[in-house]
Amino acid sequence: MCIINKRNGFTLLEMLIVVAVMSMLAIVAIPSYQSYIIKARMKEASQVMMKDAQFMEKYYIQNGRYTTAGNAWPTLPYLTSPESGTALYRITISNNPDSSEYRLQGRPICGTVVASSGCVCLDQDNNVYLAQDKICFSQVTTCSCTN
Repeated sequence: MCIINKRNGFTLLEMLIVVAVMSMLAIVAIPSYQSYIIKARMKEASQVMMKDAQFMEKYYIQNGRYTTAGNAWPTLPYLTSPESGTALYRITISNNPDSSEYRLQGRPICGTVVASSGCVCLDQDNNVYLAQDKICFSQVTTCSCTN
């Protein structure tokens, strides 16, 4: 008489090995994914800021200067990024009005996924700075999240 031992399922040791391997993969993958998301959101903010830069250039062509007659900045058409959905960045124009140049700054909104990512900055020459070190321009103070 032949006895056949039929095995069903997995042993506890096999399951522990699978869980350990999956945990190690998650430890590596999650920070990479979060970094990817933050960089994508920063690039999205720079694209919205490019639209504001186009507005500023049109304003300059029409008026011969970037500021209004009262030496104030014109109102930007896009004040947050992304254009629709939950706002992640607030877009402002530099604090010092100068009719010959401008600088746009996208500051992250506190409590969002990008809150600690630093600012996104754009100057009148369309140079984009994804400021992971929290500073966009040497004259601008350290960028922190805003409400």
